[in-house]
Amino acid sequence: MKPPSVIKRHVPFSAAISLPEMLIGMGIMAIIAAVAIPAYQMVLEKMHVAKCLHNLRQMGMGFQLYANDNDGYLPRTETLQKRVGDPPRTNGTLVWPFLIAEYVDVKDFATTYQTPSLFRHSVFACPSERDYEKNNGNYNIHYSINRQLNENLFPGGKAWIKQTAIRSPSKWMLLSDSYHSWHIYTDSQKKMKEWSGLTRRHGGIPNFLYADGHVEPFKREILGLGDPGGQDAFYRSLWEYNYQP
Repeated sequence: MKPPSVIKRHVPFSAAISLPEMLIGMGIMAIIAAVAIPAYQMVLEKMHVAKCLHNLRQMGMGFQLYANDNDGYLPRTETLQKRVGDPPRTNGTLVWPFLIAEYVDVKDFATTYQTPSLFRHSVFACPSERDYEKNNGNYNIHYSINRQLNENLFPGGKAWIKQTAIRSPSKWMLLSDSYHSWHIYTDSQKKMKEWSGLTRRHGGIPNFLYADGHVEPFKREILGLGDPGGQDAFYRSLWEYNYQP
């Protein structure tokens, strides 16, 4: 005897997604993106800050090694007429990166400076700075030296500063995050913020290298010597190498 036949019903299956389901999925994805993207950007910026501090620390070692080889004198920037034996210059200016390049594993700064693919991987480039562009015919670097080490700007042209002449090495800023120039204008807040670009990166908190070699973010208000409050002992020690409170 044959078993009773089983009648199978075929229920039609639809792979299509309804509009409400699609909208719900898109909403969930939007929420995830709204949470994940800022968190990712925050982590990435922390990594950039750490790399920037590392760059400054490496350049600080370069300054120290240069001073060891030059009777204790620090590198400087000058615009005097080129002399026999001087390193290559940019538009006639001898800039401090030329002097420390060999100490920070940059064999040919002139080539590195003019080649974006090389520059971006050097200690002279901050990873938080997106732009690498020309300014008045010159490429910009991402760090600047204290104005007192610029022969053309420092009163009397006495840019040769010995390490032993610095009164407070742990307080005197040697290098900083910057963008627009080779040196930090210390005489006014406007120049420091707008010309030197101190607040351009890292949420407006620049990283500083001090003359004793330590590095840290500068979280205080940025004041120049010409600003109200800029003659305070803290700021004078920050900008003036020979200031004695």
